[in-house]
Amino acid sequence: MRLFIIAMLIAISGCSTTQMREEFLWLKVQDVTSAKDKYIKIVNKAPAKCFEEIPSILADMDAHIVQREPKEYFLVAYRFDNAFKSATNTTKVGIVIIPAKDGKTQIEVASGNHYLAAFVSDILYKRLEGIVDKPAGGLIEAKKAESGK
Repeated sequence: MRLFIIAMLIAISGCSTTQMREEFLWLKVQDVTSAKDKYIKIVNKAPAKCFEEIPSILADMDAHIVQREPKEYFLVAYRFDNAFKSATNTTKVGIVIIPAKDGKTQIEVASGNHYLAAFVSDILYKRLEGIVDKPAGGLIEAKKAESGK
């Protein structure tokens, strides 16, 4: 009977078994690198520097890092709902930092919400490349100032 109830809950929730695993268990580097809808950007910084700077960029989006794997240059964060309204606070984003040629770094970003992954990838790229400065008071305060709230 319990098995039937669990199966029904999974069916009703609309989540695949992979999504269920990602929601309730840790993500793996392979979940990001093998994702169909991942976003890839190349930045002109060393991988260690990117791994050092990304947490503060995520903090500016009010996101929380729930998994950090320094040896693999891998981060998982969630709670992007304040910066990106089409995300729930449990939607996770996986970020893999991969050494590339000539001292550059490849940043791969994936999420169950591909629009959120695109948003995070774009912000990371612009901030790591210095195209956009850190907003005064963080991204959330800048959005409030823009909207006049």
